[in-house]
Amino acid sequence: MYTLDYHGDDYGISMNNCIRFVELMKAGKIDSISIVPNMGCFDEAMEYLNKNWPDIYSKPFISVHINLVDGFSLARLNACTFTKSDESGILMNASWGKLLIRSFLPGKKRLRMLLSEEIAAQIKRVYDNVPDGVNLRLDSHQHTHMIPIVFDAMMDAVESLELLDKTDYVRVSREPLWMFINTKGVRGTFPLINIVKNILLNMLSGRAERILKAHGIKYGCLWGLIMTGRMDRDRVDRILPKMEKYAASNEKYVEILCHPGIVLEAEKRKEYGTDDLKAFFSENRNIEYQMLMSR
Repeated sequence: MYTLDYHGDDYGISMNNCIRFVELMKAGKIDSISIVPNMGCFDEAMEYLNKNWPDIYSKPFISVHINLVDGFSLARLNACTFTKSDESGILMNASWGKLLIRSFLPGKKRLRMLLSEEIAAQIKRVYDNVPDGVNLRLDSHQHTHMIPIVFDAMMDAVESLELLDKTDYVRVSREPLWMFINTKGVRGTFPLINIVKNILLNMLSGRAERILKAHGIKYGCLWGLIMTGRMDRDRVDRILPKMEKYAASNEKYVEILCHPGIVLEAEKRKEYGTDDLKAFFSENRNIEYQMLMSR
């Protein structure tokens, strides 16, 4: 049995972003969402979601979108930890690559502990504020949870919160590659660096899958690395039949990963990292919103 899950990342980064998500949910166009735990508008975003929840007929699954690269440190980590934070507690100077490199340097045991503290605080904040009856699902901003030491810290955090038996699903950032290379109208339309990311994350996926399987936690793969940031209608329609065939033949749960909530210029926040100052405001988010709304 396979499932295609139209998923929206980054709920809670601004209120215009949240309004877009709720529009999609009320229209029944989105199957699951991920909530960023550590932005300044979190409380307002969760109040808005809970207020509108009764009017959403087809309830989406909800994931914690663990964020270790920007936003506020909920565990109040300081400059001596895995990343730097300023006086306001904003995470700074972190990235996927830097976290990977740090995991090979001395101090790995302490790093894992500190990561676990931050991840536990983020999980708890979301899980304590979601509507009643929502099970725990996990993924991460920029797929940092696929780094082995981060993945282990995430599992430590779940166990410390005694939520292992309530963890319903964890995203594994494994994406098939061949269909993007041999599909006319898609081949050559994406940066080559995305192929590198695809291959690297696929290499890390096996370890994550083995750990999740040992714990009896469900996982799936995704579609949204090669085309990340621009899941437009035309290319989605070209790939969709091949993705359906892939999912059916491998009995896969596939998240179709989108970012449909654009941030307005007037909503710019000090806790946005350098990469997100571009991504959150990209017109491509309107394109992904329209792709979802038109399906």
